[in-house]
Amino acid sequence: MGIQLGPLLETRQIKLEELSGQRVAIDGYNVLYQFLTSIRQADG
Repeated sequence: MGIQLGPLLETRQIKLEELSGQRVAIDGYNVLYQFLTSIRQADG
């Protein structure tokens, strides 16, 4: 699902210190959905 951006972007490893003072966004929808479905009871 989604679009394949990998071929359009240059990847490189960075150190954690390079992110100091920056905002980092993480799309956790799929992880959250998987967690919620795993803890849901059989009756909903």
